[in-house]
Amino acid sequence: MRVIHSSIRSVKLYKNNIRKEDVMTKRKSKEDFEEQGRPTDYTDEIADFICDLIASHSLSVAKLIERYDLPSKEAITLWLTKHPYFMTKYVIAKRMQAIVMTDEILDLAECQTYVDEKGVTRADSGMIQIAKMKIDQRRWQAVCLAPKIFATKNVDEKVDAIHAEVMAQRKERDKQNEKDF
Repeated sequence: MRVIHSSIRSVKLYKNNIRKEDVMTKRKSKEDFEEQGRPTDYTDEIADFICDLIASHSLSVAKLIERYDLPSKEAITLWLTKHPYFMTKYVIAKRMQAIVMTDEILDLAECQTYVDEKGVTRADSGMIQIAKMKIDQRRWQAVCLAPKIFATKNVDEKVDAIHAEVMAQRKERDKQNEKDF
């Protein structure tokens, strides 16, 4: 069956006065394969712009690429391996991004309230759960991006120290209140 198809193709080529060499593709050399791929136009200015965007937004790199028409994720990853200047700036930008994310936690913590039919101000429990999820996600990302700053061990130690200080102040106030009564 294969012979029939090749002979039919030869007949079609002959009828149309097309040579077989014109139809067949030339075998590529190693040099042709090395030049393939999308060229990357790396400059320090583009690297600075990308790092400034990362440092000032809590968005992922993929969303920043879509929004600001940046080079592809693959190109950025390649630049990270090839250019030490960009790698250094990128790491610093990611740490700054962690700080931006933790700043957003304050905005997320403000729960939305509404007034019911009786005039009582209430909090929407569904929105509270969504806010908790977003806060936990941002905390986790902050710890991953800047563990020396946001590691839970350090936070827990600070919280414990603040708690101990508050409890000591409470005991002093309780003693003063007992004396007054």
